Amino acid sequence: MNIKKIQVQSSYHAYDFLYENISVSSILPLVNKNIDFILINNFSISLSSLRLKTFAMYGCSCSSCGRVGTHFKLQHNNGDSSKPHLGLWSEDNVQMTKDHIIPKSLGGANHIDNMTTMCEICNGNKGNKCTVEDIKNGVLNPDFTIEQKEIKETKQSVFHKHSVQCKQSDKYLKEYRTIVHNYMVKTKTNPYLCDISSLPSDIALKVKYIKSFYLNIIKHFDGNIPVSNKAFIGLPKRYRSILIEEYLSSK
Repeated sequence: MNIKKIQVQSSYHAYDFLYENISVSSILPLVNKNIDFILINNFSISLSSLRLKTFAMYGCSCSSCGRVGTHFKLQHNNGDSSKPHLGLWSEDNVQMTKDHIIPKSLGGANHIDNMTTMCEICNGNKGNKCTVEDIKNGVLNPDFTIEQKEIKETKQSVFHKHSVQCKQSDKYLKEYRTIVHNYMVKTKTNPYLCDISSLPSDIALKVKYIKSFYLNIIKHFDGNIPVSNKAFIGLPKRYRSILIEEYLSSK
């Protein structure tokens, strides 16, 4: 185990913060340097935290508003002064955080490639939201399965919720799928697997719309979507496979 001892020139506080105004340059250069712990005035601090690694890799500026973390504070860990941690703070006294680009609850990986530096204000404002740009830049957890409790009231998977067209087209998607399903039951045919030119024009347009919608989802995840994912709910499994194969063959 590699331990480095450093001294800080700061007043000791019994509450909230143990030491303030610890320079960024005394901490971040030590991260990812095979140093397991540092001793700050005899307090042992792990350098393996994903938060410190995020600051070291992506810098101390908020990726949303640009606020800069200028100094560390050695602070209590949930009220436990025996296990303090280093918090990064800005000059205007806002704490900096690591943010999951794709939120964990939406399938985002707890990995450095899915992290960015963000101030606590912007992080709070972002909440459990995710943009198309976030999806491009973030990393998904390959083992993630969406449970009903995580879908909550929206009843949408991460793929469905954050596809390119979702905000505008979701109100049509459910209606169109219902119409196509009713046509399927009435005619005992599968319009998804038929030659689209053989379908009535109104059904053909709706099938084309649904196909376009899901191809956009597949595209943004580069085809890496299991056919069992709830993003595809309402579609025949065979058709799900066909759409994924169609995208992969067009790459």
